[in-house]
Amino acid sequence: MGRTRTQVRLLTARQFPYPAGFTGTAGSGTTTTLVDTPDLSQFSDDRLIGYWVYLVTGTPNFRTLQITDFTQAGTITFQPAIDAFPTTPDYEILPFSATEIHFAIDEALLLLYDQGVLSRQFWLRGLVAGSPLYNAGFDYWTSSTAVDGWTLAGSGAVLGRERNSVNIGLSETSASIQRVTNDATLSLATLWRRFLWDFKGESVTYRGWVRASVASRARIGLNNGSTTTYSSYHTGDSDWELLSVTLATTTTDTDLYPVLSVDTGDTTAYFADSWLSAGTTVRELPWPVVLAPDGPVELWRVGGADSLELKHLGKHRSALDWQIYKHHDENTATEIASLWLPSDVAFRGERLWARCEGPLTLPTADADNIEVNQYESLLVAKQAALLLAQRRLATLSGTTLTQYSLLAVSLRQEVEMLKGKLGGSSGAASLGPRW
Repeated sequence: MGRTRTQVRLLTARQFPYPAGFTGTAGSGTTTTLVDTPDLSQFSDDRLIGYWVYLVTGTPNFRTLQITDFTQAGTITFQPAIDAFPTTPDYEILPFSATEIHFAIDEALLLLYDQGVLSRQFWLRGLVAGSPLYNAGFDYWTSSTAVDGWTLAGSGAVLGRERNSVNIGLSETSASIQRVTNDATLSLATLWRRFLWDFKGESVTYRGWVRASVASRARIGLNNGSTTTYSSYHTGDSDWELLSVTLATTTTDTDLYPVLSVDTGDTTAYFADSWLSAGTTVRELPWPVVLAPDGPVELWRVGGADSLELKHLGKHRSALDWQIYKHHDENTATEIASLWLPSDVAFRGERLWARCEGPLTLPTADADNIEVNQYESLLVAKQAALLLAQRRLATLSGTTLTQYSLLAVSLRQEVEMLKGKLGGSSGAASLGPRW
């Protein structure tokens, strides 16, 4: 069950003494004040000084504001000044700035993953042995309209992520492509094309699942750097069809990459898993390192004679027959990982399912969900609150220092208790020096 950043932020704030985590809707305000009567009238003069106001709705130039004065009439004075006060915005009273809390939540999520306590368990089902096509099952999206490793082209073209709908194929996710003005294409990005170049000089076949409700609109293709050779069109019967195209490549071709296309009318088509095959057996598979930094825990061969589990990799997998390599550009955030399949699973054309455990999603917007249930969200909130309390200890003295020290001790005990009840993620691989 997903938990939004807003919910976890408030749960983190409420680990501190009230009124931390208080929420309300302002009746009025100025560029430096917020008025909420009578809800804020329960607090005495100066009670909220030092707390932070987070404007949940509205579009001011600052959303996180520190309280410098408060009157029991319900008026908060804050800094810095904003351009204009939004109309009746929702707000939160926080013990730290929202920015600090968000940093602490992110750190807590990564820390709990590294400790093997919380991880995101999922399947990658778009892998095909011998087909080094990155993100072929559209498992990893950087946003709801951007699939990692693929590039959308075409004036007015719209790319969409299909989940929990009739428009998904064999994997958990499919891509919708809408043509509006010009032909819409989704092509493998330049960074990932070099993995396909082992096929140069051979007859290469590209296959992919396509769904369309109008004939002669959607198809797939292979580009050799100068021209694109296309498959036949989808028949438009509103069902999934497996399309294929074969291209005789040469060693002098300047490129090789797949293309998904919608090229007629203002229409939408859906694309699912796709893969390539040729005479060469390629053991390398580009890997979405952000999703599962340590590679798969289990690998299954699907559609074989018995469809039995082939490997349980986990923490004890041997680097001699299975390896994951990561390349990191020191000047950018680009990370490239590739799996090197052992010879006993590198059967050309066989579908592979990989069970993975990776870090939970770090939310970047208030509405973003984190893959935790109610119990786990409490653990994340308490871990984030503990990190905040520990940082505050370094700047305090006197009675306040004692209060925060006691709070930190209490939070630490509660975090350990929650970890024990959760039991840990036994299959989660730690972030060790295996790259």
